[in-house]
Amino acid sequence: MAECAKLLQSIINSQHEAKMKRSAIITLLNHNANNQPSIIASMDVLQVAIEWFLHTDSLLKNELAKIMLRLIVKSDIEFCQRQLLNAHRLQQLLLRSTSVSKARIAEIFQSVVEYMNRYSKADINTPVLQVLLACMISWDNLQAIDKMATLLSNHCCKQDHAGQLCLVLVLSISRYNSQVQMIIDDDAKIVHHMCKLIGRLCQQQSAAVNYTIASILSLAMSVDIFMSMLDVSGEHLRNAIVDYFPINPSPLLAYTLQYVSVADIKQSVIAISGHTAPIPDALLSLATERMLEWFYYFISKPIHYHIIEPGWLACTLQFYVSMIQVGRDKVIDCVLRNKIDQVCICLQNKQSCHSFLPLIHLILCRHYHSLDIVTKIMNCFPSVMDIFYQDPDMYSSYQKCCQIVHAMFHSIPNYQDILRPIYNYTKYTPKKEELTTVMSEYQIVDTKQVPDTNWSLMTKKIGLDNLGNTCYMNSILQILYMLDGFRQFVVRSSFDKLQPLLKELQRLFAYLGLSQRKSICPREFARLSRPEWFQEFEQQDSSEFLKYLLSCFEKEEVHRKGQNYIQHVFQGELINHIRCKKCHNVIQNKEEFLDLMLALNTETAKLGSIDSNVKEEVQGNLTAAIQNLDNPPSNNGTDTEAGHSLQGLLDKFLSKEHLLMDQGNSYSCEQCNENTDAEIIRTLTRLPPCLILSLKRFSYDSITHKRSKVFHKVHFPNEITLPCYVTSQPTGSANIAIGHSQEIEFIKYNLHSAVIHSGLTADGGHYYSLVKMPSDYYTQYNYSLAEVATNQNGWIIFNDTHVQCNANSNALENIGCDHSYAVAYILFYVQDDFQCNRSYEPNVINSFYEELLTNQDLVREVILDNARYAKENQPRKTVTVTKVKNTDVDDNDDDTGSSGNNRDYDIPMNRYIY
Repeated sequence: MAECAKLLQSIINSQHEAKMKRSAIITLLNHNANNQPSIIASMDVLQVAIEWFLHTDSLLKNELAKIMLRLIVKSDIEFCQRQLLNAHRLQQLLLRSTSVSKARIAEIFQSVVEYMNRYSKADINTPVLQVLLACMISWDNLQAIDKMATLLSNHCCKQDHAGQLCLVLVLSISRYNSQVQMIIDDDAKIVHHMCKLIGRLCQQQSAAVNYTIASILSLAMSVDIFMSMLDVSGEHLRNAIVDYFPINPSPLLAYTLQYVSVADIKQSVIAISGHTAPIPDALLSLATERMLEWFYYFISKPIHYHIIEPGWLACTLQFYVSMIQVGRDKVIDCVLRNKIDQVCICLQNKQSCHSFLPLIHLILCRHYHSLDIVTKIMNCFPSVMDIFYQDPDMYSSYQKCCQIVHAMFHSIPNYQDILRPIYNYTKYTPKKEELTTVMSEYQIVDTKQVPDTNWSLMTKKIGLDNLGNTCYMNSILQILYMLDGFRQFVVRSSFDKLQPLLKELQRLFAYLGLSQRKSICPREFARLSRPEWFQEFEQQDSSEFLKYLLSCFEKEEVHRKGQNYIQHVFQGELINHIRCKKCHNVIQNKEEFLDLMLALNTETAKLGSIDSNVKEEVQGNLTAAIQNLDNPPSNNGTDTEAGHSLQGLLDKFLSKEHLLMDQGNSYSCEQCNENTDAEIIRTLTRLPPCLILSLKRFSYDSITHKRSKVFHKVHFPNEITLPCYVTSQPTGSANIAIGHSQEIEFIKYNLHSAVIHSGLTADGGHYYSLVKMPSDYYTQYNYSLAEVATNQNGWIIFNDTHVQCNANSNALENIGCDHSYAVAYILFYVQDDFQCNRSYEPNVINSFYEELLTNQDLVREVILDNARYAKENQPRKTVTVTKVKNTDVDDNDDDTGSSGNNRDYDIPMNRYIY
């Protein structure tokens, strides 16, 4: 055997003419094939054949390689099947060791399978089929995939693998990268042939329809969740599906159902819809949007439209209806509302209006209480009815339009003035029975249902279990999750084993975004993030934990290349200008900060906002700022007896401060070489996108050696302004020369969230958080524009496992009004560009989930947990928490130490921090 291979190599490398070498090799091969087939069907000869096949620069070697492969197949079919079991490994080996393309490697397997079909009546066994299908998924050439699928189709049908082949074809089409405009010629014919093969396979085996529909819906959701329903056998095939599953599938998926029976499509969708309980609403919404968008994409390309209709629309419509029937109607209603403009465009298209009429019917049944949607659709009806009326083949569609218009006109008296013109335009009067059928065909939304602003599904936010005095952590985590910019950074990043805390935070965010539980347990994150000096099950300070947590994030980010994102988002910089009153020497020290600590005392009890005189002074250069040490600005702000102004506290923080020896707060002057009185003023030189302000709510009593709580009322504006001194001096310089040229930029921040502490002392109470309600939380769940305008300034309240909404825009200001023990402790202000501008754009609401889908393992983990939760006999209604008594808190009925029962919202009362 080895001798034969060596002889072949010596002949091909000889100096004879190509014609003579060809004749000699063919003679040698035929002789051995007729007399000793085992010599031909050997690994040595096969290796020579593969090597020659891959030499694209030698036509002689290519020709002889095909002859050798043909003789190997004819000599021993079982040998070929055994070698094909290693096809996947061979392909990986060739790709690593050579520069040959996958298409060329595919030709080797195609040639072997082609010769097996020609010279052998034996079927390719199941393990070989699974390996070849796995190889096909990795190919990026449609022609190679189509050819191999054609060669394997009969074998797959005989081995009950028609469904797996359909799955491979659908995945291959979804991974097509070219623009649709580029596939009109050659590739369009290939895709057309692949879809025709899918249709033939679905006709031969009913299970193939389920594989096709399941793969399409999985691709629309960008997660291979439905694959677990299918009998995808073979380790290589399962791994290939995971490795090559596209996150952003091609719109060409809309082609795949053109030859599949509409009845089979509907039946399969209904069957699969029963398994969607663990699927998060966000992924269902993503699939619903994509299925409609892919169709809309092809509306502008009439040359392709006939390929899509009617299979794709049947699949889309049945999916919508099935989701409504299984209780996921809120998702469908939301998407249909957001996509109404695209739907109306498709409705007015002459080619698609007939197929879109059932979808229009569904939308009107689901949204007939929405004046804006009804008006948009009815404005399209005259042109649509003209199209139907002029075509005798579409007269049944014209009748259906008339039935819908008459049913809407008679069922909704409030809309009769709007519908009367189109009602009078109809030339067909439906019977009473027809109207009853029209209104009962789809589930109708009750017009008496009024959205509840405290409805938990509206926020789709999940609580965090209290593990025993961990409310200080839960309140911080919920705010970090609600920071759009930070959440996107965590979700899209790839963390390694040197970043365990960030990796666990990513996992936690995935559950907060996709879990269907009412609350999740952050036990592992609590273990990783707990400082060494924090005692488990004991009261801790939320501000201290926040700074420690951000510092840990920052240290883990050092291992990553490029800019430290934590520093960029949360870390600012200021300079302390200290002047000795004796020698008048000024020292400048740079200081980095994660939060600004704002003092609350009697001296700052009456502070206002920056007035015009102060702004004019700070707009000077740094010398002018230092001169303020001699001439502090007067306070002409809006003083109130009701409490502090946050802007005033910030002004005080940046104003002159005295360091006096007689008060035990002297300054050690290096030039005087003694302790002296001094003055200090601070200037901000870098402000982060997310500004954290901590109020000094807890003061230390040197007599009692206890921390007492400061209950001063503080007013929190929706917008604050801070001056930032920008210099061209290198940031590495420790000191900045006085009088250096400065540019002052006034940075505006918007209020984002707050951590609330409720309780009499620092050693007892409860933490929870308030986050301003983004307007899109209402539009996602089918609220009218009027309701959005009314409630978009509301708040989301995160109180451990309890999450609810409060439409009162003054909820933060009202903290402590009815229960004086609750006060705002930590404030988060953000710049405009840090939060996503989500507004009313329907496609943006899934941006977070699309980023998260890059981590398929994490998404699968959450979905599997959703499946476990769905199988539970009774969903968890209450969470039992073991109360750990804090001996530092006075245990009597007067010291409630709770968040109270505020008039703006209902929060369960807790005696201690949980």
